[in-house]
Amino acid sequence: MDKNLRKYLGSIHEVLFSLNIAFAFILKQSLTSPFFLELRLQYRINGYLNLPAHNNTGGYLATAALAVGLALCIFLGLQFLLYVNASLTTGFLRFGGVVSLVALPACWFYVLPAIRRPPIGIESLALPVAEVVIAVALAVLYLSAKWWIPDSVGVVFLVLHNWFWGRQFFERGSIYFPWLIFPLVGFLSSLVWAMYVASGQRVAAL
Repeated sequence: MDKNLRKYLGSIHEVLFSLNIAFAFILKQSLTSPFFLELRLQYRINGYLNLPAHNNTGGYLATAALAVGLALCIFLGLQFLLYVNASLTTGFLRFGGVVSLVALPACWFYVLPAIRRPPIGIESLALPVAEVVIAVALAVLYLSAKWWIPDSVGVVFLVLHNWFWGRQFFERGSIYFPWLIFPLVGFLSSLVWAMYVASGQRVAAL
């Protein structure tokens, strides 16, 4: 039963990982240099819905469609790599969650010059940098099977981690797509990864 659950969690983890990376990339692109295809798709959707060309509804749907399409490409590419080199599967499934944790922070640091003016001082970056370092350290601790913190506290940390980074974009008014979707996908991706790692530890203990 545990082995079947582990396989099931692994599959969900791959899907959510792909979505998380895709949404982070689309967010980064939207805040720096929006896709021509995204704008065209927005206009077409709004036209189909009889809305003004620049209405946000078309923008939301266009962004979501592009993110899902990119996620599908990432997922299929990932499946190909894992098929060609099966030894990558274990490593990806174990460490992919760390990538999911830092995807949104990495996006924020990348677009920081474009969404904040005047330039940020070192003191303003201290909290975001410290949060990322703590998140990665806790993820490594979790992987080492030396995790002593209650699981409920770990879930609360994942909620706070993704909420914190979602707010970094929202507070600046720099994101037109409903901001909650980005931390939500990141949270689900990290949560399923944690469940996958825990299931592996249970299987090993049998």
